[in-house]
Amino acid sequence: MSWPWEAAIVVLWVVVLVLCVMVLGMLRRIAPVLARAEKIIELQQTLSPGIGGLEPGSEVTPFEVVADGDKVLRLGEELAYRR
Repeated sequence: MSWPWEAAIVVLWVVVLVLCVMVLGMLRRIAPVLARAEKIIELQQTLSPGIGGLEPGSEVTPFEVVADGDKVLRLGEELAYRR
């Protein structure tokens, strides 16, 4: 193998090692943020367990939505027929 190939391999290994150090540094910095976000989500779920919406397979009760200030849309009757 000629010296340019050996130099290129060494340079590529240096680049790989630098990138590994950078990724590990970023993971080290982001870990506390992720842990705090996880605690916030757990707290919200304990305060209001229904935050996730309807359970799979449960029926949607009919409801009304006021749109544009005066238009009343009745939803739920249409949803019942979509099965």
